[in-house]
Amino acid sequence: LSTSGNGERGIVGAGRRRGHLLDPRTGEPAPDIGSLSVLAPDATSADGLSTGCYVLGPDEAFRRAAAEPELALVVLEPAGRGLRARVSAGLRGRVRALVDDLTLELVAAPPAADVPTPSPR
Repeated sequence: LSTSGNGERGIVGAGRRRGHLLDPRTGEPAPDIGSLSVLAPDATSADGLSTGCYVLGPDEAFRRAAAEPELALVVLEPAGRGLRARVSAGLRGRVRALVDDLTLELVAAPPAADVPTPSPR
């Protein structure tokens, strides 16, 4: 299991906080989505996949998890005054909310997105 997110590291520049996880497609920090955890067959794979999936964003990460049965995801996102935990099908029946302000959702693969790859600057 490995978790990636921008909550613990980052820099403040020009009055704006920027995360430390960079999107190699743009050279810019990945948007702050909360945190993304990956359960994979081994620790090294989980570490690389959690960072890569975080940079891809939740929708693309869930599409990848749907295509790779050994990959399971948990995305924790701010939701109002609490948190929303979205989990992939690989964790069906294996997770439960332990606090009242956590909404738990099972995510099937989101529909394919026709999103162009950002051009480098």
